Amino acid sequence: MPPKLNTAKAPHLAAIAHGLSKSTASSAIRHPALDAQDVMVEDVCMSESLPAVAALLIPDDQYCNFCGHKSNILRTCTNCRATVCEQTTKASPGCIPASAGLQSAFFCPHCARIKLTKKYGFWGYSGRMHAKITWPLLFLHLSPRSEANDYLQTSLQLDLCNEFSSQQQSLVSKKIDLRVGGSNSAALNLRHAVDFLSQAADSGCPANSIVVVESTSSLTTGAIVYGKVGEQPAHSTLPNIIDSFLGKEVLSAMQHGAAKACCDDNQPTEGRWFQQHAFARGGWRGLILLAQGPTIRVPNRMAETRKLVDDASDIFDFVVAFTGPAVVPAHARSFLSSVVREVAIDNPAESNKSSPPLLWDALTRAIKAAPVILESSPVAFIFKERKGEGTKDDGTSTICRQVAMHAPPFNAWGVQFRACGSGCKDVLPSDFTYRADKGAIRCYCTLCGWKSSRVKHDNVVDQVPVLSDQHALIFSYTYPPSPHLLDTFARLTQERRQ
Repeated sequence: MPPKLNTAKAPHLAAIAHGLSKSTASSAIRHPALDAQDVMVEDVCMSESLPAVAALLIPDDQYCNFCGHKSNILRTCTNCRATVCEQTTKASPGCIPASAGLQSAFFCPHCARIKLTKKYGFWGYSGRMHAKITWPLLFLHLSPRSEANDYLQTSLQLDLCNEFSSQQQSLVSKKIDLRVGGSNSAALNLRHAVDFLSQAADSGCPANSIVVVESTSSLTTGAIVYGKVGEQPAHSTLPNIIDSFLGKEVLSAMQHGAAKACCDDNQPTEGRWFQQHAFARGGWRGLILLAQGPTIRVPNRMAETRKLVDDASDIFDFVVAFTGPAVVPAHARSFLSSVVREVAIDNPAESNKSSPPLLWDALTRAIKAAPVILESSPVAFIFKERKGEGTKDDGTSTICRQVAMHAPPFNAWGVQFRACGSGCKDVLPSDFTYRADKGAIRCYCTLCGWKSSRVKHDNVVDQVPVLSDQHALIFSYTYPPSPHLLDTFARLTQERRQ
């Protein structure tokens, strides 16, 4: 007879002994709004009085589109009207040397590369072309209060302060502590954010909004930890956390700004590689979910997250989530900075009302700028493209795609296949290994020893395309992967042996 467990001294043993269905109440999903609210109000780190947002924007003739800084001496491109800063003396800052000897007809490096007319030195980094860095940005970081360091929040804040160094009033950043009973206090502390969003929308330049949720999640339900009840973690769903800790006013102000951007009547400037009107530049709402655990891999949690983007809810325009078990903070920092920069700060995509800006292009540029994140975890994107004039809504505007790196023996083309050709049941992705064989890939089942035939990428190129020619090891596919894709090795092997 096995010894009796002393559950009084070890409560976690009771959960193991009686099963997950009879575990402690802390594993149940709660709603933060129903918790007993405390009255603690945190210090507000925003300015008490926000100046008019329209007065914060640097005019086009004072802003360099290549180095991203304010300058009093700028050259304007004859073709696209982009501005490039010039040195006053040899020791002063500037993209163009003072001794360049420019002609009256000036072409920026981007246009000169096409027209083959550039005859001057250029010291700036032309690979990154800025649009309008002064477009207002609201950045909110939600994470549980704990003894752990706040490396990610602090590093992202420093990156944003560096980006907005010459126009700090265009940036509103706030850290929100996730704790049981703290949802009312968090909503009260965001009143200045509501004023900021309202002023930006009324000024004709609706602010972009980025929300980061950093926490852990339950291994069984995928629910997110937002505090503690006694010594046990409290769990809730992502929509409940967003609704409770941000509040109705902030979400309504974000939605109002997005509607203002979509209804913008300003026409794009012809010939520019970047656009300044609100339809292309403003009103983007993004959610970045950095939850250590299986949150996005649980079907119910995935469906709840997708509803945040669907037209019925229309709370966010895109969600970025990580599908791996864990993420290296340093890798996450560089990638998240790239997402914020490409979507909300330096989105240079040329657009017009009949061809709206492509959010997918901005997100893939963020991956290309920081591909190291794929060494830690694949990245899932849930997004919807902004509709232009005449675009019909067919009810399928929400897109879910995952980007992963080709890394045998753990996966093939970024996909972890889940079908064994010999009929093994209840197989896991870790039960398969992949090896290169004469320019193709073979799949091996570690449970029964089954070996597939050689499969080339050409067989799955329609479902798993390469992200770009410059990144041949990075692939994208629909998330969650379709059953037809997951049984590719088993299906093709069976067809070839018949």
